[in-house]
Amino acid sequence: MIGKITGHYIGVENDGNIIIDVNGVGFSISVSEFTKEKITNNDLKISLFTYMNVRENEISLFGFLSKTEKEMFMRLISVSGVGPKVALNILSGLPLNDLVVAIITENIKYLSTIKGIGKKTAERIILELKEILAKDNMLDSDNILFEQNSVKSDAIIALKSLGIDHNDAYKAVQNVFDPKYDLEKLIFQALKSLNK
Repeated sequence: MIGKITGHYIGVENDGNIIIDVNGVGFSISVSEFTKEKITNNDLKISLFTYMNVRENEISLFGFLSKTEKEMFMRLISVSGVGPKVALNILSGLPLNDLVVAIITENIKYLSTIKGIGKKTAERIILELKEILAKDNMLDSDNILFEQNSVKSDAIIALKSLGIDHNDAYKAVQNVFDPKYDLEKLIFQALKSLNK
């Protein structure tokens, strides 16, 4: 199996795959839209972690700039009914941290905003991956969805200082957030939702 490829980025094919030249051999690799956006310059030397999908009449390569993105891809394809192309579509639909957060907080509506992902698929992904992702502590402060020092992250920190579990604090803030709220109002509304 091919686990990693290092070569020069040549460009994007008509089917959306990128071409990486490795010593004169051009590999056609499927990548997420977020990975594609980060690869901008032709002849740029890059390394991609890869997953090789072997089927009866086709061999496909899927590439990832980070190990974390590849790990998430592997978890997605472990879900019944989610193949490599659907998994890549999911990774293209939401930033990685947003995706993890949506699964852990059971945000079916947010997951269903991904093109081609219906309510049933979103529910199945949550059912099969929520506990696994929560155990992996993928919502640690290093991976938090919100930008540093934002009202949202400050509210989460305040709720945690009151002894509220990180995931519960995150979910509460996410559910009640309104751009018009200041920090005090956001904390109050989040606490109110937790006490229902």
